[in-house]
Amino acid sequence: MTEKILLNTPLYTFCRQLDTANITDLSLFTPDTKQVWLDKIALLRKQLTALPHLAGQVILRLPMGLESGEVDAVVFYRGIIFVIQLELESTDYKASSIARVYQTTRQLKDLTTLNKELYMVPVLLAAKAKPQAGPLAASQDLLFDTMCDSGEYLSALIEHFSNQFKADEIDAENWLVQHYRSI
Repeated sequence: MTEKILLNTPLYTFCRQLDTANITDLSLFTPDTKQVWLDKIALLRKQLTALPHLAGQVILRLPMGLESGEVDAVVFYRGIIFVIQLELESTDYKASSIARVYQTTRQLKDLTTLNKELYMVPVLLAAKAKPQAGPLAASQDLLFDTMCDSGEYLSALIEHFSNQFKADEIDAENWLVQHYRSI
């Protein structure tokens, strides 16, 4: 596992200006892995572009430490952190995948004192599954249950959370510094 993120960019740049040919670290992957990441980026861009406000940050392939692997995507939007696991070939929402993204988000939540004050939403995107509605259930420490989506309604899901739960904007660069100090 590499300890380097694949991409850290403002949401607006990710949605409107990103040229995947300029993501140099993609060239380090095998052709198959590179294509998977290009497909993940395309899915995220398509959905995130539909958000009414493109203020925020997108981080792809966030390392979580030696034993924990990495997070596919982290989206900072209107003061909420969305931790997204993308399963492009999955036709259903496997219990193990739901649990894994929740556990990863829990680990992220407990990693720094900064995270303890922030809303965090684990999201499982199973691209070939049918969209699935779910309740907005949160623990007392502002960690929500895993939300499941095919990717089709990701922007609506994110916008709904941001309208329901008001929070201060997150300084993504400071957040990343704290993250790397803690892993």
